[in-house]
Amino acid sequence: MRCHHDPATAQRSPAVTPSGFSPWMARMCSDPRVRSPQHHPRRSPGRSSVEELLSSAAGRYLSERPLLALTALLFGAMAAGPTGLFLAFVFVTSVATAVGFVFVEAFLIAAGGAVLLCALVGVALLATTFSAALCVCHVTVTNVVTFYSGRR
Repeated sequence: MRCHHDPATAQRSPAVTPSGFSPWMARMCSDPRVRSPQHHPRRSPGRSSVEELLSSAAGRYLSERPLLALTALLFGAMAAGPTGLFLAFVFVTSVATAVGFVFVEAFLIAAGGAVLLCALVGVALLATTFSAALCVCHVTVTNVVTFYSGRR
């Protein structure tokens, strides 16, 4: 099947299109909106998307089986809604997870900081207590040594 590129000279006879799709395919082939872009790297210039689809093996297969083509078209159209909703759900939950992860991470860092602060305060109190005890021992030992060495 070959579509004509000029809408004014496009043939609209059943010989131009596959069986069952004659008027519809003739309109699609002559519609300038369904043509492929001029500089598409994988398409030859001047061929429409519909023409390339119908000249492929899958296009020929679907042209011979209009019920299957209609089923595939309806499935694609009806699956777009749930698929879009699922992708939106994935995006929203990913964003929520990322934001939630940031909040959970901030909470954990704050809790860890509080635990570290408590530990450091405890270490400081122990160090001060130990230092005071050593100072008392030093003063006591020094006074005792001075007291006993002066008596001789």
